[in-house]
Amino acid sequence: MKGQGRLTLALAVPVVLAAWWAPLPAAGPGSALLRWAPWAAALVLGLAGWRFRRGRLAVAALAVALATLPLAAGAASRSERIAVAGLLALGLGLCALAGSRPLAARRTAGLALLALGPLVPAVLPGLAAGLPAGAGPGLLLAGAALVLVAWVRRRGPLEAAFLALLVPVALAGLADVGPLRQQALLAAPGVLLVLALVDESYRLAYHDELTGLPGRRALDGALRELGARCAVAMTDVDRFKRFNDRFGHDAGDQALRFVASRLARVRGARAYRYGGEEFALLFPGRDVATAHEAL
Repeated sequence: MKGQGRLTLALAVPVVLAAWWAPLPAAGPGSALLRWAPWAAALVLGLAGWRFRRGRLAVAALAVALATLPLAAGAASRSERIAVAGLLALGLGLCALAGSRPLAARRTAGLALLALGPLVPAVLPGLAAGLPAGAGPGLLLAGAALVLVAWVRRRGPLEAAFLALLVPVALAGLADVGPLRQQALLAAPGVLLVLALVDESYRLAYHDELTGLPGRRALDGALRELGARCAVAMTDVDRFKRFNDRFGHDAGDQALRFVASRLARVRGARAYRYGGEEFALLFPGRDVATAHEAL
């Protein structure tokens, strides 16, 4: 799923811009919604993390919610805000670096200890002031470095969300804004993580991670939406099992990627991985003769 985080990054732009520039209600339900949005996101992502075994999402959302205590309350000094934002960025960097594989309960607990351990004392009244002067910017840079490493390793939707949410986190700590604007900035990370989870879930369901092509479920959906005029070509890799047994699974995966890249370039066709070494080419609005010429 490498390289599939572009949609999340595109959606992050209006979310961050709205958190920074949108008019904010001074009181009433809108203000209460901003105040409780990070905790609602922590609850939603906690349930989603438990259901889909994505514990790092729950840890990240809880870290953001905890940071709202001093940052959005308006009681912390500027140096304390920067320090808390730096610790939050560091915790988010650890969550991003945890990888995309499902986290078991023990690994999630270890990640929570690493990501939330330094942050919990800092969000208590007065304790953030005990951090060394100038530590905040360094922690922000360290967190950004961890997120960038995660992004280079796997450019998926969740990594894109972690990359994008560094912007509102840094603004909440560095910018001289009021508590209400800080609440809006700290509500943005939860929204970004939810959007990334939806994007990744869709891609897991409809795309093949190995080849990058749409999968069989996407083909079934496309066939239901097509009109009466279309052509479908089925293809497979001859003697693939023998090749796999002789040269190993890594070589077999490379062969499948190569075949998928060639099929994706067939003019007028949409390529799908049907399953195993089988692929399908869908020619919307074409007849069999036209599809045969393209092949």
